[in-house]
Order: sequence, then C-alpha cells, then structure tokens
Amino acid sequence: DPEKYISQLLNMFDRFSTLVKEGFYDDARLLTARDKAFRALVNDTTIFRMELPLGKKSRNTAVESKCPELLANYCDLLLRKTQLSKKLTSEEIDAKLNNLLLVLKYIANKDVFMRFHKAHLSRRLILDMSADQEKEEAMVNKLRECGMPAEHVNKLFRMLQDIEVNKDLNSSFKKSLTGMNNNKLSSDLINIKILNGGAWGRGGVGSERVRVSLPRELEEFVPE
Repeated sequence: DPEKYISQLLNMFDRFSTLVKEGFYDDARLLTARDKAFRALVNDTTIFRMELPLGKKSRNTAVESKCPELLANYCDLLLRKTQLSKKLTSEEIDAKLNNLLLVLKYIANKDVFMRFHKAHLSRRLILDMSADQEKEEAMVNKLRECGMPAEHVNKLFRMLQDIEVNKDLNSSFKKSLTGMNNNKLSSDLINIKILNGGAWGRGGVGSERVRVSLPRELEEFVPE
C-alpha cells in the first residue's frame, strides 16, 4: 500500500526530527546522522526491492529499492481521480505532495521515480483521469524546483501542453462537424489526441511506421 508505506516513512522522519530538535537543539551532527539513516532506509533493497533492465535490449537487470516506484504510485493516488484525492481538500493534497518531495530528496536513483511518474502522468492525461489540471502543472514545477533533471521535467511540461492544444483542436473539430454529417456521427463520441513522440516516449528516428485504418464514419472528414 503506497499510502501506508509513505506515511510510515514520514512518521519516522518526523519523530526523529522532533527528537533532535527538542532534545539536542538541532545539533548539526545529529541532523547529519538522521539524514544518513533515512537515506539508507529509503534506498535499502533488503525487503522492498525490484529488478529493472539495464537497457531496452539488455537482459541484465539491476536491483533497485522499490521506494521510487511506491512514491510515484502514491503521487498518482493524489493526482488521479481516486477515493483518496476526492476526500482530501486542495490544501491537504498540496501538503502531502510536499511531504512526498521530502522523501524524494533522499532517493539515490531519482530516474526510477521519474520513469514511473511519467508513465502515470501519461495514463492520467490520455484517459482524462487527472483530478486537477492545475495540480498537475504545480507538481511538475515542484519537480523542477527540487532539482530534477531538466530533460525529464521539460518532457512533462510538453505533455501537459499537448493536452491543452488537443482540447482546442477537438473543440474546433466538433464545431466544424455541426450540420455536416446529418447527425450520422456524434461529435461527443470523438476525442482525438495528437501527441509529440519525443515527449511521450513514442516515435522518433527509426521508429516503425504504423498504418492507420479509420472507421468508415470518419473517412469523409479526412482530406484526400
């Protein structure tokens, strides 16, 4: 359970932070020891572990802590239309996202988190499952502010921009259908997304071209 896992980590961090503050007046040596211990905990592969391929075509795998994946899953629960996100206020979600970033700071392989986070974001955007578009944009900004690689963050921004552009394209397309098809094709049933392959992880040089077969109902709207 990602929520319980992250909650336990944060409770432990808060407990020792309070101990160092109230008992030792934030002694620098003890703060360093706390950070070292917490970093070792979130990157430990003894219990929460997974194996990831070293490359797209490689059969070799590397053992990684499962914390980055659980952290990305928890972020998805907060940003997607879920029971958790529905029962929380906007302020509570912001607070939990900030706590999530606190844990992320101690993760050694942040690329693993970004890989899972991007996959979740892709699904939320394509399936229109985001609870709040502004929260999505704010989260990407927070990732940039906390020092995540610019290459990864820029792709997330491009994905969000693609969705906004597609909203306008679909709106224009639906308006153009008015009075054209004698009500044979309902515009509400059509939602087309044109996405940038470089940002979404598809396409690019050397990618296989895929033939597209349009439904008969759409063929009359496509220019020769």
